Amino acid sequence: PHTELEQHPISASLFKPDMNQADYTRYLQIMLGVMSGFERDGYPVLTSLIEDIDQRRKSPWLMQDLTALNHSVPITPVAVNGSALSPHYLLGRMYVLEGSTLGGAVIYRQLQPVLHFTPEHGGRYFYGYGPETGKMWKRFTEILSTEAVEKNGESEILKGAIDQFVAMKTYFDQQLSLFVAHDCPQYR
Repeated sequence: PHTELEQHPISASLFKPDMNQADYTRYLQIMLGVMSGFERDGYPVLTSLIEDIDQRRKSPWLMQDLTALNHSVPITPVAVNGSALSPHYLLGRMYVLEGSTLGGAVIYRQLQPVLHFTPEHGGRYFYGYGPETGKMWKRFTEILSTEAVEKNGESEILKGAIDQFVAMKTYFDQQLSLFVAHDCPQYR
């Protein structure tokens, strides 16, 4: 599922030779829907497992970037129905979103020379935790490991991770069909 999402036309648009700010802001808008939905629905359930969960909110970063780039900030959160799901399952879904901060650091270094953004102006989301990225990831994986091994949550965590990739691909597909319908030739 990870490779499918990585190769999706919306993700791939960030790496095209003719990538531009429109591609970039579309991606940010889509990720805002993904992140804000999970933060709204999943974070309340995970607060007891992850002490620093509020520091892990990425929707404010996305809103900051879109605002800095003078782009509208429409929020259509992707519903997660977190209260009906187990903390282990949601931890698996969060694994995908937290893991994206590692890839975000690579993407930041690749896009920054092209778009000339900074963490303060348009590049906050991909900058992620900045120099704290490794430390934040380590803390998260320690929690994940404890919950998977000591609390027997491995199967639910794995299911949550797979379902998050599938949910994101489905959402990306929906957004792609909207772009094609609105005659965005770069997505055909």
